[in-house]
Amino acid sequence: MTNKTNGSVAASYVDAHIQNRACKTWRRKSLSESALRAQILASRSFLLVPGSHPDRFSTARAEGGDGVIVDLESAVAPAEKQQACEAALAFFRQPREAGFVRMLRINSPHTMEGLHDLLALRESRCRPDALVIPKCESVREIRLIADVLDGAQSTIGIVPMVEPERAIFIANDMGQAHERVCGLFFGSANLRAEGSWGKLAFARSWIGAAAASMGIAAIDAPYFKGDGLGLEREAVAIRRLGMTGKAALHSDQLAAINAVFTRSLETVPHAGSVMAA
Repeated sequence: MTNKTNGSVAASYVDAHIQNRACKTWRRKSLSESALRAQILASRSFLLVPGSHPDRFSTARAEGGDGVIVDLESAVAPAEKQQACEAALAFFRQPREAGFVRMLRINSPHTMEGLHDLLALRESRCRPDALVIPKCESVREIRLIADVLDGAQSTIGIVPMVEPERAIFIANDMGQAHERVCGLFFGSANLRAEGSWGKLAFARSWIGAAAASMGIAAIDAPYFKGDGLGLEREAVAIRRLGMTGKAALHSDQLAAINAVFTRSLETVPHAGSVMAA
């Protein structure tokens, strides 16, 4: 019993140390934190682009998207992951454009590929605006990633991808895990819900409410069908549930997403001013 208690106290101490160390560095950059949160909150559409297709990295900007998410995870074959990571880092070495969000979706930090992505990013000193963390399951995981980023003296934000079933119920805790968290990303792929779209409404509502309570973005999963009317209907429905933006798999989906979410800028005037700067 004593050993178990001591172990719990030690774990709590480690968590507190990680959080305090990360927060001290991040607070020195509070202006960057505020601007990043506002810009991602104001962003309506994010084009998901495989890291193995660097020729498409600039497509989102050219086609009117508010941001791009370079994906190193599910969209990249195992044999291409190393090359994709190198291509992504080369892209993020380029100067960023005002009013356009650039995010990197790494592999899960529970895998060797994910650990490689984190260390490669830290050593490269590249500056994506934020990291999208797939299959995020805990507050501690977010704090550990923040600690790695802190070691690089970066201002990179964190956007946990809330997709495992159990993660839905700690979405609020994930949003408050660290000052670097600047949005929550709903991922529907791993939820055991088939058929009716309505079965996912609860999860979306939960994430939307959690994000709203902290003033951060709630980004919805892509629409996987090639149905323009269906995309528009889903975008309208998720906006009503509290989502602030949506990812896209194809550039021809960006205009429809932007049209639906443009009204959200009226409710975040500060974010709108950041986007216009």
